[in-house]
Amino acid sequence: MNQVAPAGVGYLVGVACGSTSKCVAVAGSPGTGAIITTKDHGVTWTSQPVPDGAESLTSASCATGNSCAVVGQNQQSGAIVVGYGSP
Repeated sequence: MNQVAPAGVGYLVGVACGSTSKCVAVAGSPGTGAIITTKDHGVTWTSQPVPDGAESLTSASCATGNSCAVVGQNQQSGAIVVGYGSP
């Protein structure tokens, strides 16, 4: 099965799944980025808002299907963590 990311999403740099059906992925390169999520085993992916100041997204991690975080950085304050309640 081919899985297609939403239009405009760059290359994936991190993906994490908190369950067999729910995942979050980060994409992009320095200066840009995207956060995408799926709730249906990767059949469809949905773009999520990227916080202001997030210049480079680097990884994602999920403790459970309802608790994920995305990590990145910016030049002014260094590391940033974006929490998600549910992908």
